Amino acid sequence: MVGFFERAVILTWEGISNMVFDKKEKECLFRLKENLKSMHVISDNHFFHERMIDREPIRRVYRDLAFESQDEMMLHFWNAVIGEDDLVLHLGDFAWRDSSEAKIEELLNRLNGKIFMIVGNHDRELYEVYKKHIECVFGGGVIYIDEGDRFREIDSGFKRVNGVFLSIYGVRILLSHYPVFTNRSADEARTKRLKEIALNYGISVNIFGHIHSLKFPEFMHGVKMVNMSVENTRFVPFKAEDIL
Repeated sequence: MVGFFERAVILTWEGISNMVFDKKEKECLFRLKENLKSMHVISDNHFFHERMIDREPIRRVYRDLAFESQDEMMLHFWNAVIGEDDLVLHLGDFAWRDSSEAKIEELLNRLNGKIFMIVGNHDRELYEVYKKHIECVFGGGVIYIDEGDRFREIDSGFKRVNGVFLSIYGVRILLSHYPVFTNRSADEARTKRLKEIALNYGISVNIFGHIHSLKFPEFMHGVKMVNMSVENTRFVPFKAEDIL
């Protein structure tokens, strides 16, 4: 594990030069670290993905609540707790992958808050769109590791796997789309490097999405596992300080 840590590109707040990060990306990482506890967190809205109702029947509750669609229901619950200037951490799969840029832009104009996004497996096709219209986007198959006054960047090995390791008040946290521990063989292969880093870094908490309503242990290998998929939060974003 030391080998790929040594090869990692080093990012510092003072701006040690590298060709990977621009000024905005540096600022986004440190803003995320500084503001995480006051941010709202949510994952896996899958806006514009009508067939998610077949996969996740809980989404049909929009009919009982007299909303026109699951999208309108999720938009309502989002804006009910998030103000215009609030910061929101989205852990991926924001919208369905074939959504048009115009639809994404219109949706973002209706949603309150400034969004920080960790790209999920269904976001890859929209990555460039999100970078244009969302406050901060962490993607491209990159894992960022907080080392105090600097971050290290490591290639995850898969474009769909992204994550940010943070150390806040002595608590080491992994923010990711995929859960770091899983018994799903396809996900286990993709998250191998994420897991290696997590075990080396010594995380206490993993806040993630991806698994939707799938039941998951509260603790795995001594790590608190927090699933923020909308089906697990009843479509309501939670404050990070309430789930850490």
